[in-house]
Amino acid sequence: MKSVKTNSLSVIKSNFKVRSISYDKFSEISKYDCLIISDEIKLTDVQRKDLLNFLKSGKDLVLLGANDMNMPELPMFERRDIYRYEDAKVIKTYKQDVLTSQINIKGSFSGLSSIAFEYPEVSRYIPLLAVEDKYSRNIGFACGLLVNYAGEFKGSNWFLCGVETPEFYTSSDFADIIKNVINTMKNKDLAAKLKQQDIADEKKCLPITSSAPEDFVKLSSDGKHFILPNGKKFFALGCNYIGSFERKTEYGERYYNVKRLEQDFKKAKEAGINAFRFWNVRIDQDTERFKTIIELARKYQIYLILLPKEHPLQTNEALIDVFERNASVAANETIVLGYDFMNEPYITMIGSMKMNGKPSAILQHKVYERYSDKYFDKNWVEYAYKHRDWPELGKWIKGIDAKNLYAAHSMAKQYIEKFNPASDYSCLYGINGPLPIEPDYKEFFQAVDDTFAYWIYSHQQAIRQIDKKHFFTVGYNTSLAALPCNALLDFTSHHIYQKPFTYEDVKKSVTTFDRLRALWPKKPITIGEFGFTGGTEMPNGSYLGYDAAGVLEMMVYLYSFANDYSGAYLWMISEWPLANMKYNAWWIGPEKQVYESQFGMYYYDGTEYGHPKPIAYATKFFREYIDTHETGRGKFDLVHADTPMQAGYVFTDKDALFVGNTKYNSSQLKFSCEKPINVMITWNADKLKVMATDDAEVEIDMTQFGFTREEYYTLSGSYDSFLNTNGTIKIKLLEGQPVTFFMERNR
Repeated sequence: MKSVKTNSLSVIKSNFKVRSISYDKFSEISKYDCLIISDEIKLTDVQRKDLLNFLKSGKDLVLLGANDMNMPELPMFERRDIYRYEDAKVIKTYKQDVLTSQINIKGSFSGLSSIAFEYPEVSRYIPLLAVEDKYSRNIGFACGLLVNYAGEFKGSNWFLCGVETPEFYTSSDFADIIKNVINTMKNKDLAAKLKQQDIADEKKCLPITSSAPEDFVKLSSDGKHFILPNGKKFFALGCNYIGSFERKTEYGERYYNVKRLEQDFKKAKEAGINAFRFWNVRIDQDTERFKTIIELARKYQIYLILLPKEHPLQTNEALIDVFERNASVAANETIVLGYDFMNEPYITMIGSMKMNGKPSAILQHKVYERYSDKYFDKNWVEYAYKHRDWPELGKWIKGIDAKNLYAAHSMAKQYIEKFNPASDYSCLYGINGPLPIEPDYKEFFQAVDDTFAYWIYSHQQAIRQIDKKHFFTVGYNTSLAALPCNALLDFTSHHIYQKPFTYEDVKKSVTTFDRLRALWPKKPITIGEFGFTGGTEMPNGSYLGYDAAGVLEMMVYLYSFANDYSGAYLWMISEWPLANMKYNAWWIGPEKQVYESQFGMYYYDGTEYGHPKPIAYATKFFREYIDTHETGRGKFDLVHADTPMQAGYVFTDKDALFVGNTKYNSSQLKFSCEKPINVMITWNADKLKVMATDDAEVEIDMTQFGFTREEYYTLSGSYDSFLNTNGTIKIKLLEGQPVTFFMERNR
């Protein structure tokens, strides 16, 4: 095997030759089998083209500390703070089958985590060496291997090493590692093995064998709550599911993989999630795959709201067929909560469908032809008609029908913004009851309401022929949620994405529940989608970050619980890495990619499972609380705070204190941090449990929780340091690690 390197890397003694060339000879790399780049350099456009051609021909690549070559085409490395590590103490062998030796190198290491981003049914990434901090926590990977068994880089293996500390590369251990890995790449056997594993996981389905809840979830006598079989009100500590890191939206058809699906259910359970708004994108077309989802829901005790994402279809009957297919499997499943008819419907979507063989009432209303441009934005309509981009319109809608539907969308939007400003479109701010309808708009809104009413009613009737137990909703994200026809629905599933720029913005988000209650006083109120991405660019040019997002997301859950609502569903379980978004989400433009890529409870860290974000630690702790408490308990206070969003919270109950802020000072609890964190405490007569979503020192006065100064404590859990001074505890907590104090009263 021939290879080429670019500087003074020592010659590796093995069964292949090594030759060193300079960058001015880069055009000659096609002669070689493997390219080793061992320094930081930004390649020229010509060199980038040469390297791409080299890799597309199936040749191998080794990058040693060279993680910023200006090669966005390659799905590897990402320069984000979460992937940087400083002063790491240990580099050691990670669990895998490529490296046979057990490495344990101690020192002080800095660098960028060596991760590559898998493409489904194309490549697999194998972390090789883990980087650990002084607490033995995995904070990244020193080395990893991407194996491309299909796709444009088929046959090409990439060994990545992002360590920036020179001493690492001069160790004898490293020489053994690189020799081992290059020999593995040379043999080319690994690609075939990984491909066969993925094929096996794609073919595998799970039979339904796990126990289901003993009865269906029901509605309370006043209609305002879901009731579990044990008689307790159900609170949805929920999340949306659209697929694992690399398989978004297509796991039901092209990218089905039972192993990845089960991993996601497992980590949702680990984070305390008890309900999925499940995007069963065409998975209902394969009964055995659909049953696999039912089995996973049962096994991990996660209730399902089924959302078949098929819109718009040309006829209402075609969409009914989709829901009948779902109902035929789900009808008798007690782990299913209900159906969501459509994700974020717009007038253009529902209006595109024929209803009982006839054009929809809104299309028959002929808004473009009937009304002057006083009622809608004619320039926008002409632009939308020309580009047919957004909002979505049926592909079969042509000519004047398209203009009529775009005009209807514009007319409704323009009118509603008199009450609900465009900047507050999803939080319904300004709508505190039924939408007032002025005389000039009465016939128009009647046509809109009739269209949506027929659409909802026909679906209900079709499903009820098969399924008489489950509930119905629609995942609105606009003031269409206020249409009178929504009285036909069993519960709300509204979506809020208010940008958290100020305290007032945060207040608008959490109080959306109250506006929904004003609209629908006798229905369970849930938020079907919400979330705050760390990739939100704030007014000062900085990004919100995961820590602040985790505090904001807890506010929504806690406000809902304290005010006796029925829960919320976070967007989403696993974030969508930029490399994967560019690969399989053509509809998300570059200007939105950073924002959209950082939603979720887990971030990609090079493993299939991923790493919990602060919100995952907080929901796990909160789940223990809600399992033993009814909604309507506790008091939630939104407070002004020194956080990026200018807001924090305090939630109190007789046995719980949860705080989200950068600092807090009360007789019970004190802390001060650079980042916004959630500090969460629960207690009873015999023990106190505390957790923080980042490393933080907290001070707890145990006498304020009912204990005496003389009591002794046995501690359970991981922490840095602990000091008890006459009943006042100072403890340095570690990220996401709960510590329990057990009382030893008779010592």
